[in-house]
This record gives sequence, C-alpha cells and structure tokens, in this order.
Amino acid sequence: GTVESYNILVANNGPDPAVAPLTVTDQLAAGLTYDHYTEPNGTNDWSCSAVGQVVTCIYSGPNVVAGGFLSTLSIWVAVDDVDMWPQGSDQVENCVRIEYFADSNFENNESCTGPIVIIP
Repeated sequence: GTVESYNILVANNGPDPAVAPLTVTDQLAAGLTYDHYTEPNGTNDWSCSAVGQVVTCIYSGPNVVAGGFLSTLSIWVAVDDVDMWPQGSDQVENCVRIEYFADSNFENNESCTGPIVIIP
C-alpha cells in the first residue's frame, strides 16, 4: 500500500560512445503500478510513460563515453497490499532492458534485481 522506487543506473560498456536516444524498458511485476519517475541528480535527460505493466523511458541527454554512466533514473511504483497480489506471492523481481540502435552486444542489455520480499 505504499509508493516505492527502483533506481536504475545504466553503464556503457563500450567500446564506442552511446548517443541518444536510448530506450529503457521496465516490465513491472503484478502487484506494482507505475506512479511516476524522477531524476535524483536534477537533470532532464529522461522521459517516461507506462502502458499497463510496461514502463518505457527515453534517454535524450548527452553522449555517454565508453565506461561511463547515464544519469540515474528512479521509477516509482505503487505497491498493492500483499493480500491483493496474484497467488498470494510476497516476492517480486524487477528486470530492466536497454535498447540502443548501434549496440553490438545485446547479451548484456538486461539486468534483474530480486527477489525482493514485500513485507505485509
């Protein structure tokens, strides 16, 4: 019954700079509903929207050098009361995927956290 956040930090593993736009997709688990997004460092590099359980965020900030990081993004979600979760689950895993048109290594484009235990 609270609003909580996932902080998403994207690294450019190189070898080339990453040039905007970059797309981050977050498939929210059942029991979570997208609320809003923030950029903790105060930039305006991101824009996010949601359709159902899929949150799509577009990075339009400066180029990111190999070995560099995009500005941090926080996805805020409303958490259903645990007794409202499908099948009575009390755990959630969050996975984020990034897409970049010139990426030559798609195998490192997804990362997951979890399972995170939701405490009733």
